Amino acid sequence: RLRRLRRRVVEWAKRAKRLRQRYWCVGVTLTYAPGQEWCPNDIRTFVRRYRSQAIAHCWVAELQQRGAVHYHVVFVFPRGFVILFPDRFGVWSKGMTRVRRLSWRQVGDYLLE
Repeated sequence: RLRRLRRRVVEWAKRAKRLRQRYWCVGVTLTYAPGQEWCPNDIRTFVRRYRSQAIAHCWVAELQQRGAVHYHVVFVFPRGFVILFPDRFGVWSKGMTRVRRLSWRQVGDYLLE
């Protein structure tokens, strides 16, 4: 299962590389705060917020050591698009976020962290 996931993520990154002249990747890490309940629709709601601006997206869920779900989301946006911190602006109210620009080479590694 993990091998298949790894293959898909790497393939996604290879395809996305063709877009690098006009687009850039943004990685968003979504973490649940202690005491916040996980809901399967949380990631769907979050991705829908940015789907109209992004030309592509991909996400991976993992469990942290404390048992909470943790998401790594990659969006491909037109160059110059800025994503503000979702936790500060009410887009992700379940906990903390980290936003960073990713080079095309970092996409696969970021999703497999």
